[in-house]
Amino acid sequence: MLIANKKRDSHSNQTQECNSKQSDFEQSYCTYSVKLEDTCDTQITCRSRTTETFNDTCRGVKVTEAARKANFVAASRIKCLFDVLEASNDHKEKTLLKCQNMTMNVSKFDITYHGIPEAQNCIKEQALPGKKKWAAAEYTSQTWYSKAKPGSTKSCPAARDIAVSSHAPACTGGYENRH
Repeated sequence: MLIANKKRDSHSNQTQECNSKQSDFEQSYCTYSVKLEDTCDTQITCRSRTTETFNDTCRGVKVTEAARKANFVAASRIKCLFDVLEASNDHKEKTLLKCQNMTMNVSKFDITYHGIPEAQNCIKEQALPGKKKWAAAEYTSQTWYSKAKPGSTKSCPAARDIAVSSHAPACTGGYENRH
């Protein structure tokens, strides 16, 4: 009888330990799910705001780029026209023709506009503890299931009731700071 009692007590202790670990695992999965949802939502709002800012900035830079090219062309023509004023009389007409026909390479003022990186694929968890689909993926489909069935599974509490140590980072350091 003594051996049977020891085995029963040992089994009971092991069951309690497993149930405790199962509970920790399920709670951690719920917390992960909330953090993932926060992160996905943050990416959507952050991309929306920074994409708008990026596009506004690009429009402004394109205007400045065109103005810089126009300034360069104008200054080059003015410099050439000064050469006409300084040229001897027998070279003025030739120098003026050169100024009128000159073409300028403004490609050194070209700016490369990189596109906005693609959003990362962010799929919120659909199956959570307490749901059959989640139990199938995490428990019943496992090879050990027939020998060590888990205790009862608790559903995740509402997101607002889960204590999350840190929320998804605020949208900073992106295009909104690059004017």
